[in-house]
Amino acid sequence: MSRSVPVAALVAAALLMAGGPGLHPVAARADGPGGRISTWPSQATRTVLLLALHEGTDLTGRVLAEDVLTCSPPGGTHPHPVPVCTALRQVHGEIADLPPGEGICPMIFLPVTAEASGFWQARWVEFVRTYPNSCIAATSSDGLFELGD
Repeated sequence: MSRSVPVAALVAAALLMAGGPGLHPVAARADGPGGRISTWPSQATRTVLLLALHEGTDLTGRVLAEDVLTCSPPGGTHPHPVPVCTALRQVHGEIADLPPGEGICPMIFLPVTAEASGFWQARWVEFVRTYPNSCIAATSSDGLFELGD
């Protein structure tokens, strides 16, 4: 994904992909700061998160994987939307509060930076954190950053 694509355009595409009754491209207005969507009046409980893993220790690295997660209903391109949406509900959409999942990861230092942005039940959320490798990113986020290729 190119960093030059406006976030509003990506969220609008995710909204269209999420489908659902009464969901139309005009449901969101990109009038917030930096072209971000500031209102979502017709779908106040919708959740759409754009997720990406970047190579290295910041967001300028090559995008290794990216997915869209929707939670009302669970879907999008994320490989495991149901358990991830359940985990996010338990922490009220606070990505930093997700408990670590189970798994054993190799002790290989290939840093990745995880990025999430979008709406959790009509509230704009952003999250960025660097992890030692993609396995640790996935397990430390209870599967949120276990992304497809």
